[in-house]
Amino acid sequence: MNVERTPFKTLLFTIIHSNVEKHEFTWILEQEDAIKSRPNEIGVSFVAVNRRVGKKLVHLSSSQEAQVDRLMPGFKISGWDRHRLVRLGLLLSIKNQTCTEYVSLVEQLFRHADVNELIALYSSLSVLEYPNEWVFRCTEGIRSNMGSVLDAIMYDNPYPASYLNESAWNQLVLKAFFTDKDLGRIVGLYERLNDALIASLLGYAQERMAAGRTVNPLLWNMIG
Repeated sequence: MNVERTPFKTLLFTIIHSNVEKHEFTWILEQEDAIKSRPNEIGVSFVAVNRRVGKKLVHLSSSQEAQVDRLMPGFKISGWDRHRLVRLGLLLSIKNQTCTEYVSLVEQLFRHADVNELIALYSSLSVLEYPNEWVFRCTEGIRSNMGSVLDAIMYDNPYPASYLNESAWNQLVLKAFFTDKDLGRIVGLYERLNDALIASLLGYAQERMAAGRTVNPLLWNMIG
């Protein structure tokens, strides 16, 4: 999946501008400039979002939602809080880094992140540079026991369907069933259906029925 990062960033900052206070947006622009010239400072900015920006939910116009979907099909910002939105903007401000430098910066953010920062990072996988470099990180995230982190990976996020191998993708879908996730929000759910996944889903369904438990009707729709 090729992301048009420049127009996406322009749109994103327009959305940020319409959702934050004037003094907050001034601070965000200051951080953008700092990160462009001194990328290593993104860690400080990432943490500071908590106290420099309010955490209300983001509101998008129908036109903005359509533009987001045009630039990145399947990706949705609606329902995010402002902290997640601003952190995505900060990530898009990293420029002129080699693959090694860029991956090192972002991995450092992952290693030191609190839950809310992890949510922002996993939600942003589709717009990070060098997308193939995040496959292992995404796969590790699927093993998380934190529901909000799983939501960030699974919901309205085109990255897993675009880059995970079959085994990791199947693990994601099965975990979504195991944890009663909203399967309708998983991008590529039907497009990436495969024989191994069908077999695993059938086994899962048989176990639940044998135990007298219900099976999500979407499972039968998936396997036909």
